Amino acid sequence: MKLKVVPASRGLQWAQQGIRLCLSQPLGFVSLLGMIATLVMLLLGFQILGLVLVVIAMPLLWMSFMLATRRVMAGERSRPPKPLPTARTGSSWAPCTAWVPCWSR
Repeated sequence: MKLKVVPASRGLQWAQQGIRLCLSQPLGFVSLLGMIATLVMLLLGFQILGLVLVVIAMPLLWMSFMLATRRVMAGERSRPPKPLPTARTGSSWAPCTAWVPCWSR
């Protein structure tokens, strides 16, 4: 790895591009930020263990912003990732949530 030296004006351009990208689909990025903030607040309710889990999960949570940015740059719609797996019920796929278990029909 080698550090690339660039002029300071490049940092301003980088920030402006990021703001323009966020303004192109603000609802997707704001909803993603809201999901992350909610998850962090819920985890911090578990005092010591929650703090450790937040620190461990932060790289994964911020990676979701990188993936959302990649989608927007590719011209796709920004949407929050599906954090929960799907379970097969019969011949169709139904989403599962942590609160409502899926049973086979």
